[in-house]
Amino acid sequence: MLMRLLVPPLFLSVLLLGVSGPTVLRAQTVKPVKVATDTVTFVTPLLIDENGEPMVGLTLINRNQKISKTTDANGSCSLAGAKNEVLEVRALGSLVNTYVLSDDRFPTITVSTKHPAVQRLKPVRLLNNTQMQSDLTAASTQTVYNNDLTKMPVASFLNALPGRFAGLGSIQGSGEPGSDGTALSLRNQGPLVVIDGIPRNITVFDLEEIESVTVLKDALATAMLGVRSSNGVLLVNTRKGFASRPRISFTAQTAVQQPLRQPKTLGSYDYARLYNEALTNDGLPEAYTQQDLEGYRSRSDPFRYPDVDWRKQVLKPSSRMDRYTFSASGGNSFSRYFVSLEHLNQTGLLRTSDINTYNTNNDFKVYTVRSNVDLNLNSKLSAGIHLFGRILNSNDAGYVIPNTNTTGTSSIFSALINTPNNAYPIYNPNGTYGGTTQFQNNIWAQAIGSGYRQNYQRDMLADFYLKRTLDEVTKGLWIRATGSYYATLSENIARNKTFAVFQQTAADVYQQFGVNGDQANNNGIDFQSRADYLELALGYDRAFGQHGIQAIVLGNRDNAVGGSDLPYTITGTSGRFSYNYSGKYIAEASFAVNGSNRYPEDGRTRVGFFPAFGLGWNLSKEEFMKSLTWLTHLKAFASVGKTGNDRPGYFRYIQTYFDSPSVFLVPERVLIRRLPSNPWPITISPGKKQTNSMPDFRVVCGRTDWALLWNITK
Repeated sequence: MLMRLLVPPLFLSVLLLGVSGPTVLRAQTVKPVKVATDTVTFVTPLLIDENGEPMVGLTLINRNQKISKTTDANGSCSLAGAKNEVLEVRALGSLVNTYVLSDDRFPTITVSTKHPAVQRLKPVRLLNNTQMQSDLTAASTQTVYNNDLTKMPVASFLNALPGRFAGLGSIQGSGEPGSDGTALSLRNQGPLVVIDGIPRNITVFDLEEIESVTVLKDALATAMLGVRSSNGVLLVNTRKGFASRPRISFTAQTAVQQPLRQPKTLGSYDYARLYNEALTNDGLPEAYTQQDLEGYRSRSDPFRYPDVDWRKQVLKPSSRMDRYTFSASGGNSFSRYFVSLEHLNQTGLLRTSDINTYNTNNDFKVYTVRSNVDLNLNSKLSAGIHLFGRILNSNDAGYVIPNTNTTGTSSIFSALINTPNNAYPIYNPNGTYGGTTQFQNNIWAQAIGSGYRQNYQRDMLADFYLKRTLDEVTKGLWIRATGSYYATLSENIARNKTFAVFQQTAADVYQQFGVNGDQANNNGIDFQSRADYLELALGYDRAFGQHGIQAIVLGNRDNAVGGSDLPYTITGTSGRFSYNYSGKYIAEASFAVNGSNRYPEDGRTRVGFFPAFGLGWNLSKEEFMKSLTWLTHLKAFASVGKTGNDRPGYFRYIQTYFDSPSVFLVPERVLIRRLPSNPWPITISPGKKQTNSMPDFRVVCGRTDWALLWNITK
């Protein structure tokens, strides 16, 4: 059967307008002061945003001496100034803040990215570790920064994203520690996670090491991924050091977690009464006598007529999550560093018992270390070594539902749903676990009497790059080589034991179900994988008067091996070109020519071509718009492109037959049909139209920003 494995959607996104209004300033009132005789003749302020990142392109003006300087790549500049003189901080001409000089020759000034002009100075992060000023790109993106992410007491950064991006949906199917990750969808597709320019599968790590998370939404922003560009991208950039005095930070965070809602179960009396009613309605005899109903109602004999609220018996009302993070950053003209250490401890909801010398709760502990070091080896050559290590330890109750893979907390919650309050008592009069013929798995015994299970996961990631400027060839030209290796190993250790339950049939007479077994110990590899990435890029970034050009072309190879699967390898080339005239008119193009090895013939890589184009217009820079004093920013842009998806399944193009109890009648000769020479035929289907809020469309309403995006996917 011929199967179309890749349908490259055709993306068309148009931003109609972008407006931002006047800024409401709350700067301090500065009165004329008499300059003191003990003056500072030279100051080097450091300007950072609330995320601790350096702000590039801010202008500092000394009101008294009428001089100005612009901050460099480290957010710093040097200018003359005396004590009590006033500095104005401006962004794109707008006053952001004022600062009165003191004796400190190296003051740190913080500005807020909530200010529209400051936000426009923040670079737009794009693929392959490239960035651009937001006014100079036609790509559709949206970004959230570190300060907003760390407000959420969560283990995975994915859980901190819901509600922060337009068009990004989320579903959290479980709150169990270690398994509470959120499934995200970007316009009903699962976005690819790219960390520091390389596709990764890591979502649980230190939130404080994240500089920003950017959503790439349209074809122009994602086309360089080629066969992986259809579903959008979550682009994560980790924090890097910059030339400044050492900065040390320690964060302690504690949170209380509890279920949003628990099903309310019927008491034993109501359950028995309504069960009798249901049987009567079906013409069947009642299961409970009047004596039974009275026993449940009066609770006169808790062993013969039990009424157990199993949720209160087995589950705690809440649990704790503690996070401790230490980080340090700084550097000089030769080296820059960012180092982070984190410990996360998340306890579960299961109650434990003192009869055990081991833990049976579903706990989750994470230890993370990050080291990003960047070096300037000489005036032309730079390098970087970015290391990441992670240890994840989880613990759970040992019970396993027979003949299933349902274990630990999942099995207990399954039993909570299926066990009525009157099924059996927790303990019998003789201290044994209660049970019946129908209910042979006492829930309390599952929680504390079935042993425990542990999982140990280890992750190691190393990124390296070497970059050299080629100004001797032509100014603005550079070349960069990047390599990366990632490995993970997950091991399970099971220390299970069986338990017996008993049903009292007469005074001191009990019927036994199951056996009290010895602890059984076993371990095994749950999952292991590795990935390697190689990239060679040639870039160009230069301005010629009113003309600005930025370009990059690269070749890369991304190879991953997971479990027992055969390698999945993507190879190809990609590139991006951007041109702007006087910051007003923007033209962009991006492309990829790549493919994977999971297509015929003979498993060789099959390639496709994925182009995208975009145009932008900063209307607010036009002369005819300057008379509109209430308008500070107006931008319109549009893009169109073709993207791809080559992962419909594991070698899904091969027609196969699987063994099963059923009978299949097949011809003697089974043909394995293959894809045509072009594995990505264009198919047109009814498009999806979506409207999203984007930060490039700003309307005058105090400091409220609005955007309108029209996106069509075919």
